[in-house]
Amino acid sequence: MWSAGWRPAELTDAIARRTNHLAHHAITSRQPWVNTAIADWHANHPQGTTGELRGLIQDIAAYRERAGHTGPQPLNATPAPQLQGEWQRLNRGLHQPPTPTISSVLGR
Repeated sequence: MWSAGWRPAELTDAIARRTNHLAHHAITSRQPWVNTAIADWHANHPQGTTGELRGLIQDIAAYRERAGHTGPQPLNATPAPQLQGEWQRLNRGLHQPPTPTISSVLGR
């Protein structure tokens, strides 16, 4: 049922707490990957919001734990096969400018 979009509230709350903890620890302990991720993200998202960046840092922190990645780069060079989709999504989030949507174009 997880892949169908149904998630027990207790589990999603526990995941959110763990993700917040991982990101908080990475930021407060000044892990090098955080600075690299912020620089990469700002280079490609000059109009991005703090909330978007916070969400990406949280997602990267969770990915790093699941992948066992401890290096100075935000993402490992080669993702584990079971995490390849998540790695691609995070890599795009860091390095590709957002794709304009009809609402973002009309809102300008």
